[in-house]
Amino acid sequence: MITNEYISNKMNKGLLKVSNEIENKVITFLEECQLEMLQFEDILKGFTGIKRFAQICSQMKSHQNEKLLDYAQKKFISYFTYYHTCQLDELRLFLENESWELCPAESITEEINFTQADLHSSLKERLVNSKNFLRHNCLSNDQSETSCCILSNEELFKENFISNADEFEENIRASQSSLPSDSFQALIISQHSKNSNHTICTSTTLHIMRICKKYIRFSKIFNGCMNQIIKSMNQLFELYLLILNDNFTENSDIYNTSNDTTLKRSLSRVKECLIQNRLSVCQYQMEESESHCLISKINLSNLSRLDNFTQRVIATESLLFLSQQYQYFSLHLKYFITSNQDELYFIKLFQENIDSATVLKKLIFISLIIQFFDKSKVMDFINEVDWSIEHVSLQYNNYVDVVIQELQNIKVILCDVQNKVPITKDTYDCIWECAAQIIANVLVEGYSNAKVCSTGGRALMQLDFIQLTSNFESITNLKPMPYQEYVLTFIKAFYLSEENLESWIKQQSDYSRKHIIGLITSTIQHKKLRQKFLNLVEDRYSSKGFC
Repeated sequence: MITNEYISNKMNKGLLKVSNEIENKVITFLEECQLEMLQFEDILKGFTGIKRFAQICSQMKSHQNEKLLDYAQKKFISYFTYYHTCQLDELRLFLENESWELCPAESITEEINFTQADLHSSLKERLVNSKNFLRHNCLSNDQSETSCCILSNEELFKENFISNADEFEENIRASQSSLPSDSFQALIISQHSKNSNHTICTSTTLHIMRICKKYIRFSKIFNGCMNQIIKSMNQLFELYLLILNDNFTENSDIYNTSNDTTLKRSLSRVKECLIQNRLSVCQYQMEESESHCLISKINLSNLSRLDNFTQRVIATESLLFLSQQYQYFSLHLKYFITSNQDELYFIKLFQENIDSATVLKKLIFISLIIQFFDKSKVMDFINEVDWSIEHVSLQYNNYVDVVIQELQNIKVILCDVQNKVPITKDTYDCIWECAAQIIANVLVEGYSNAKVCSTGGRALMQLDFIQLTSNFESITNLKPMPYQEYVLTFIKAFYLSEENLESWIKQQSDYSRKHIIGLITSTIQHKKLRQKFLNLVEDRYSSKGFC
């Protein structure tokens, strides 16, 4: 039993000896203890106590306890790696059982409040510690140098650090005062919250925010572990991104563009980190030519058209909500990174994933619209049109009515979804933009199938498209209709002379090989000239790797 006499005897032998004895016993404890068996709160208290003990010893001039701090940080990293693996595994379970339904508004508000309060607390604590550290170092110098040291260091500190914290705190107070007490959405500085009266969020999204809140608390212990903590937070987002991509973007690959490179890079990174490192969340093999999902596919086959639409809206909106939270994190976590190079890397990493969320949102809606748009039916009607006519009547073709009817059907479903889930204007416009992209691709493909296209046929294409554009803008309230130029540029190519057509083929990369070949075969009747252009197309698309 430890008595006051025991403590007094120990203290009389000298602080250095006492601190060395404590250090050795703590290291022995860390060597023998299985940290994985301890609870999260116990780990925080334990390592916080060790860090505080080292700070006290440093202030009392006994010694720096470098051995203890280095070993404690090593054990902390080992524990955090294990803890992060468990969190990924738990996140996998959440995703497997995700119903893609709205969470109660109270849960969302509470989680935003606590998560951002923790981030604010961590930042303020780091500011205070940094200021105390500067003062402590200055007091160790000669008296003549002390005042100058305190003045110069504190002025530098205020300029580069405290001003940001004060601005941060002022922004939070301003945001809180600008909204009623029951709404904490003002803390999310984003267009999303401005355009919507309700935050769309799933249980998995809230779970990721809770994990991030714990990681932020971890960051208070050892600054040297901050890079790994930020990287782990990023992996949580990337895993969520990967699951949504694997489950909600079927058949959207044919509409991929150069803008998808950021998304592909994020997905490739998460597969490399999670699969090749063989974490417990990735208990499967990935073959070289295939890409498998980290969890079992979500069964969407039994859903009604309305439920299918609703789930995808909730999934994309919750992803954007999470990306906005990460954007908020990235603005302030940079103050915890000691290296400028690491700061730039992680900020870029966070920004890439935020941009990927926007790209993925469009791919998900393209995949959704494909299910509601009867492409084969429209193509059949386009193929029935005679594009070799000499004179154009004022009547447009039947396929235009078919497309208009498909748009009206989508609008009916979209109105039903809005009765169940609030849809922001950005999402509403994005859905119709995806519909316009699909229509544009169908029209170009249909026009390229024309065997012969006369001057009258080209004029008929323009008449049909003008009628379709007018009805699209009337139904969707989206003006002008997106991807108009994609269709009009292809139609105008039918009017080009031989020399201009050759230049146009060399410059174009938006259209597929099949589209260009169809254009050539329907407009150029001379066999040798036609073969010349076909060879030009083959050379161009083969050298560039186009399809």
